[in-house]
Amino acid sequence: MIKIPSNLKKIREVDVTPKELIDFESRIKEKYEDGSIPSPIHLSKNNEHELIQVFECIDKNDWVFCSWRNHYHALLHGIPEDKLYDDIMDGRSMSTNSREHNFYASSIVGGTIPLAVGTALGLKMKFSDRKVWCFVGDMTFETGIFYEAYKYVKNFGRLLFRATDFGSRGPLACLEAI
Repeated sequence: MIKIPSNLKKIREVDVTPKELIDFESRIKEKYEDGSIPSPIHLSKNNEHELIQVFECIDKNDWVFCSWRNHYHALLHGIPEDKLYDDIMDGRSMSTNSREHNFYASSIVGGTIPLAVGTALGLKMKFSDRKVWCFVGDMTFETGIFYEAYKYVKNFGRLLFRATDFGSRGPLACLEAI
């Protein structure tokens, strides 16, 4: 288990269990292996408890941006399992999106980072109290786009960019107006 940073506070109960997350991914894996899914997939594993802890700190109305490894994030942020399943079966495993649930994923390395920064800035300009959560992998954390976004946020955006490294679990960045 990870230690949630002290600046993050639990605000809700998550109604998805680790077993349900694992069972969903197992079902997707079986469908991929039998040829039912027409495009690549990227499965999650071994971070169920950590993500549940983090999503207990994320308001359902906040924005969540993440990478190609997004099934757990989508389910934990409230995208119904049947909708996510249908998206995956239609070839959108690594690009799940929902305006209704303020959720955006992309298979482009670092592709969600500037979108997350822009969304956070837009929310700030609207005086919204919503936050933007951007999940990136450990290698994306090392890219130029992450560095440039961090530099922009720190110097010009008047946004707070919090990054927490979960080691092999991948960093988490939270953007919010200050």
